[in-house]
Formats: sequence, C-alpha cells, structure tokens
Amino acid sequence: VSTQSTGSSGINAEYGGEEACYQDFSNQMITWAKMVDKSMDGASKKDCTAYTRVEKQLAKYFKAFQSEDMSGLINAQYEMSKKGMCEPKKCAKYQAKNFYSCCSVEGVDLAAEHELGENIGNILDNVMGLLSIFSQDVEENLISREDLQTYLSTYAPENLCKGEKGAKAYKKKGKQCRKQRSTEYGY
Repeated sequence: VSTQSTGSSGINAEYGGEEACYQDFSNQMITWAKMVDKSMDGASKKDCTAYTRVEKQLAKYFKAFQSEDMSGLINAQYEMSKKGMCEPKKCAKYQAKNFYSCCSVEGVDLAAEHELGENIGNILDNVMGLLSIFSQDVEENLISREDLQTYLSTYAPENLCKGEKGAKAYKKKGKQCRKQRSTEYGY
C-alpha cells in the first residue's frame, strides 16, 4: 500500500491512493448488487445484507418517482437512506463496514469543505434561469436549496444517523479516517 499523497485530493493512504479508491467503490457496487439480489430472492426483513428491510420506504420512493414531485422524491429517498443506513444498530455496522470507507469519508469531508450543496444550488439557479428565458415550460425552481441539502445529506451518514443507535459505527470510522489523514497528511 502506497503512503504517498495523490496530489490535492489527499485520498487516504489506507487504500493506496486514487486507484485503490476506484477499487473500493467497485467493491461497494458489488456488495450493493448482492444485496439487491438477496432482496429479490426474498431475504428476511431483518437481514442486514439485503434491502427488504426498507421495503416500505422503497415503495414510497417509487411512488414519489412516478408522481414527478421532486420534493417528495427527495424526502422519500432521505427516509429510505436513514432507515437503510442507520437502523437497527447491527445493520448500521454492516453498512458502515461495507460502504463507509476512508475514501468515502474523504469525499464527504471534501464536499462539506468546498460547500458542494451551495455551489450546485448556484449552478442550478443559473442554468434553470437561463433555460426559462428560452422556454416557458421550464420550471425555474426544479429543486429547492432545502431539498438539495436534504439529498446531499443522504451521503453523509455521520450526520444522517445522528440520534440513531447506528450512528456510532459511522462516527468511529470517520474519526479513525480523519486521525489517519491528519497523521499522514497534516490536515
């Protein structure tokens, strides 16, 4: 495993730099696909390695998707993410182990540091405003700033799971990764 910094991205050496983070993400997608397969095969609603435990939230999500209500869709995704990632404690541990790597922690931290939500909001405001000049069919407020922040919060499990029993697994991993990053890179 490399201990060299990978430039300005500062990706954690635990994964050997950017290439290893690509592999990390690939492994996450394989785990995700296996969880979907298990769900389709009728896994128990208590099985942490399947998505059947968020069946009600997923149905709400699909219903909101069909209605084309962006705010409803985002709120349904938030509820599904919160249930899937934060409850119960043993499932939160499984999720943190398999989906909250130091590469993920680094990404969440960089998004917060660079005010990703605010910047995306500015871009959307500008693009939608411009498009509305050319077409009256364009809704200028496709997504509100509040909905955008809610959506992005589903990718930050330390905050998403605050107050839930499963929060500890994410806090522990985040603390470990930040300590390692601080030691190795000084930030």
